[in-house]
Amino acid sequence: MPHTGILREDKLSTRLRLVVDASCRSSSGKALNHLLHSGQNLQGDLFKIILNFRLHAVAMTADCREQFLQIVMREADRRYQCFLYRFNPQDPLVLYQFNRVCFGLTSSPFHALRTVRQLVNDDGAKYPRANSIVLPALYMDDVAFSLPSELEAVTVSLQMIDLFKGAQWELVKWNSNSREVLDNLPASHKLPTEVEFDKTMHHKILGLHWSTGNDAFYFKISMPDDVTCTKRSILSTVARLWDIMGFVAPTVVYAKILIKMLWQLNLDWDTVAPPHIIKMWRQFCDELPALNKLHIPRHVGVTTDCEVTLLGLSDASLAAYGAVVYLHVSSPTGNTVRLACAKSKVSPTKPHSIARLELLGGVLLSKLLRTVHDTYSERIPIKATYAFLDSKVALYWIKSSPHRWQTFVANRVVQITENISPDNFYHCPGTENSADILSRGVTPEKLLSHPLWLHGPPWASMHPSQWPLKTLEGESIEDVPEKKVLIHTVCKPILPNDLHELALRFSSWSKLLRIIVYICRFAKLLPRRGTSAVTADDLNFAENRMLRALQNQHFAEEYSLIKNNKTCSPAFNRLRPFIDDGLIRVGGRLANSGLSFEKIHPVILPRNGHVVNIIIDYYHIKHLHAGPELLMALLRQRYWILSARRIVRQRVHMCNTCFRFKPRPTIPLMADLPDIRTRPALKAFSFTGCDYAGPIPYVPVRRRGVHSEKAYIVLFTCLTTRSTHIEVATSLSTPSFLAGFKRFLSRRGPVQVLHSDNAKNFQGAASYLRDLYKLLREEYYP
Repeated sequence: MPHTGILREDKLSTRLRLVVDASCRSSSGKALNHLLHSGQNLQGDLFKIILNFRLHAVAMTADCREQFLQIVMREADRRYQCFLYRFNPQDPLVLYQFNRVCFGLTSSPFHALRTVRQLVNDDGAKYPRANSIVLPALYMDDVAFSLPSELEAVTVSLQMIDLFKGAQWELVKWNSNSREVLDNLPASHKLPTEVEFDKTMHHKILGLHWSTGNDAFYFKISMPDDVTCTKRSILSTVARLWDIMGFVAPTVVYAKILIKMLWQLNLDWDTVAPPHIIKMWRQFCDELPALNKLHIPRHVGVTTDCEVTLLGLSDASLAAYGAVVYLHVSSPTGNTVRLACAKSKVSPTKPHSIARLELLGGVLLSKLLRTVHDTYSERIPIKATYAFLDSKVALYWIKSSPHRWQTFVANRVVQITENISPDNFYHCPGTENSADILSRGVTPEKLLSHPLWLHGPPWASMHPSQWPLKTLEGESIEDVPEKKVLIHTVCKPILPNDLHELALRFSSWSKLLRIIVYICRFAKLLPRRGTSAVTADDLNFAENRMLRALQNQHFAEEYSLIKNNKTCSPAFNRLRPFIDDGLIRVGGRLANSGLSFEKIHPVILPRNGHVVNIIIDYYHIKHLHAGPELLMALLRQRYWILSARRIVRQRVHMCNTCFRFKPRPTIPLMADLPDIRTRPALKAFSFTGCDYAGPIPYVPVRRRGVHSEKAYIVLFTCLTTRSTHIEVATSLSTPSFLAGFKRFLSRRGPVQVLHSDNAKNFQGAASYLRDLYKLLREEYYP
């Protein structure tokens, strides 16, 4: 595996760390990381860890030294962790293997965290205070937690050190906002440098800059000298703002809105933005370092004898929507309101009404409040939770039953009510809503000077009993949007004409039957079954009703005559019809044949109609596009269609698939005519073709005992004028042909060229004439 060293000058310990590239493909085209299973995600929720880190007055952080390298790999697996190395450039390469879990493998985080969990399960009972805190406070190799008192913090810290020592791990780089706690910890486990409790000393923990002197979070932002205004540079700058808790969410959403504007302009990643966006971006970059002045108190103010209330607000605009949560702490010394967390999102590209966006903000607020409540309620009691919106329409939706609204609103209302009770939602004016800047975005300078962002609305500092909890009771909102349209339906019996009209909407016999089944179930004409699947009995029931409707439409008179035992038309009388279960069937004489009832007595159907056509098409396609004769035989096993041959042939002829794949005879491409066919001749039969036709039987003498004999027609045709001369030959012999040829020459004159198909008699005649010609050319006759 390729490997390299990562040097971090800002690290107080382990500045050089060895990292392998297990994603590098080998000669087989595969990489080790592609074959390893990443394992279960045991990583702690960073958002909840920071929430707990801010809960109590005394904060503690630590780091597990060389966590991966203290875990021994199974000997059978070490051969997969091989690497090449040499201490001097002149030395040959030597193959080594890692015996410990190394950085860069997909499975390494799981191995480390799973080992910690096993350690807690095995030895956690020996250290009861540390056992309940270590796993919720652990993020990979970092530990961050808070406790109410210094004494408890010292106890838990020492127990954690002993617990980890059982696995040969060392919890080092301990840091705290309390000098008393650090003085009671071993010197070898504290930070390598002395912790200065002043306001200028910052320590990085979980991506946040923490000042132990004034116990607050800071931002450390530095901008490059020249930042071009492109989609890539804006996204890169926003990514530098590590703000998982949303302390500067209004500023981040301001940059996100700029990115959204660039996406809407359909610009490439490195295309410079229009001038008005460049102006906004340069102002943003110039003011961004001002966030270094912002400090967020780490401690949210919780003490042992206090009441904790959660306060949440949300707002939305066409550009974005967001939510913010504050922690209100009431104690004998007074009331404290601290910013707990915030989230913001740009509005969807698809246009939505302001009321819908306000509802999306309510969904985001309910999730934040649920997360904060679940995280803190495990350690402290939460007295009450309050959620405020400045949209009366969205508030009306939330406090009403979801089934009243259309799908979009109903689904969001259900999400909100699953997290928070609708009774906890109240209305506040937009001027008092501190989430307003989350929906529009503000520059860093405006965020620093905003009066509501860090401490909430003006009345938030009062006791919750004095808050203006405005509800919608006694108010009526006219024309509330997103109401679900209620349609009242009246069921009536299915009439034959209704089925006929229904059949005209479908071109598939099987689909029509299934639709009739569902209609009959809805009308309670079919019994309710344990499954929603359509059974064979259901299909037979639907077919029976459809065929009854078809016969009532075409054979209403015949049905009445047959029912009253009267004589029908001759076409029906030949079939000896009778009525069975409301259907007219063929009588016939096959009662003793042993065939099924349907084959002996098929249902009589009319010669035309849409239903008859789709029945024929169904059987035609079902039996692989059967031909007319086979299709008629298949149909007559269940149906007797009047004048079936004509309609069956017609439907088969109209089948596009059969027409497309029906073979057509290929007409061969003829060669050019020979020159003797196109060259003008002096007279007819100058160029002649000859052939035989027959045989033709004839009787030489008409008397008893004389048998018939065979004669042949000798056909001569002029190749220029297509004139024809016919002679009779008594046999296929050469002399017989020469006799006919002489008669032809006597009548038509000599020919220049004579063509034939090289039959034996023609070849014999050619040989004879060739020998005769040679003989006549000689001067001496033997």
